[in-house]
Amino acid sequence: MNNETNHHGEAQMDNMTIAKTILNQIGGKALYMIGAKQNVAIESGVSIKVGRGAKHPTGGKVTHLRITLAADDTYTFEALRAKGGKNPSVKVLDTSEGVYCDMLRSEIERTTGMYTSLF
Repeated sequence: MNNETNHHGEAQMDNMTIAKTILNQIGGKALYMIGAKQNVAIESGVSIKVGRGAKHPTGGKVTHLRITLAADDTYTFEALRAKGGKNPSVKVLDTSEGVYCDMLRSEIERTTGMYTSLF
């Protein structure tokens, strides 16, 4: 089992389990439609590199999404612009807190301008 117990005896999910759960809640077809790749388990969440063409409503190019599990069982959703090269940087373009699992796809669509389904 992927759960451990903390010092209070409560079950805790490990980062890989949380990441897989988030990706399953978004759905494989939705991830395919946004060109998701390099899905990486991070502390209490997942980082997703999105395909080319993702643009935030303010005009910034979205390169990554970071979704983390909050203590109240909701998610914090962040749209990021990451740059590499000589001067690497990460800029947070948008943050939404209190996002429920059934809202993840609409957050992706809102922040990237990319559809997560054909219908």
